[in-house]
Amino acid sequence: MKASTKQEHRDRGIHQAEDSERVTISLNGTWSAKLKNGGNCTSYEKIGYHAGSKEFIEGVLSTECEVYRCKTSETGSITLLRILSIDSLADLFTN
Repeated sequence: MKASTKQEHRDRGIHQAEDSERVTISLNGTWSAKLKNGGNCTSYEKIGYHAGSKEFIEGVLSTECEVYRCKTSETGSITLLRILSIDSLADLFTN
């Protein structure tokens, strides 16, 4: 099986975003999408861990699709942060 190129992963992200209202990165780094047709898509891929995941989320971020990330606040509650650039996810790509 041929390995996917970085551009193929970006293109996959763009395609996912075109079908989605919103993409959310969970506390554990996996992503899910609320689809425009009312459905949902979930993934086991962790952003920053699985090959091509950085390029995938770059593709999503290059579109009009909203991207959010779940984070734990200082008080322990879970907050949802809007992500506008790949720089906001830098801590996922440190390993």
